[in-house]
Amino acid sequence: MKPLQITLVGRMVTIKSDEISFAHLTNLYQNGAAGVGIQVVDGINEEAASVMCTRICKAVIEYSDNQRSD
Repeated sequence: MKPLQITLVGRMVTIKSDEISFAHLTNLYQNGAAGVGIQVVDGINEEAASVMCTRICKAVIEYSDNQRSD
């Protein structure tokens, strides 16, 4: 897999590479669910990439929250 570029702006995390484009917006919906979107190139398992990216997003948001509370 090629290097990932991870960006956090507000509560939106984006993950990009030559193979994956993923966005995760925390609490987008009234029920508290996140808005999530993914695009992958042929040959990449979309479900596995989505699980990986979601875990990364949650870790980035948790880290950011902890930095603000310190």
